Amino acid sequence: MNPDLADALKDRPFITEDPLFAEVYAPNGTILGLGDRCYRKKFAYTLEALANEGAEVFYANSSIAANIVKAVQESGGIMTEDDLDGYETILREPSMIEYR
Repeated sequence: MNPDLADALKDRPFITEDPLFAEVYAPNGTILGLGDRCYRKKFAYTLEALANEGAEVFYANSSIAANIVKAVQESGGIMTEDDLDGYETILREPSMIEYR
C-alpha cells in the first residue's frame, strides 16, 4: 500500500462492510495500511484470462461475465448476461483540440 492508497482507504467504513472491497483491502477485518501488501487475485485472474483467451471471455458466457452480473445485481443493478453478450464496440473518431 503506497501513501496515496493508504490515505484514501483510511476512515472509510464501507471498505470493511462490502465483501468485495474487504476481500482485497481488509482481508483480516481491518483496513490495510501503509506498507502492507494488497493482493487482487480476482483482478489477476481476469487479466490472465483476457490475455490468454481474448476479449470474448469478458462478454460471452463465461465465469467473468457471470461474476460481473452477480456483483451488479447484488448491489441493486439490473445488468444481465444478455447485456454483456449483446455488447458491441462502437468505434468513433477521437476528438482533437489544439492545446497552448
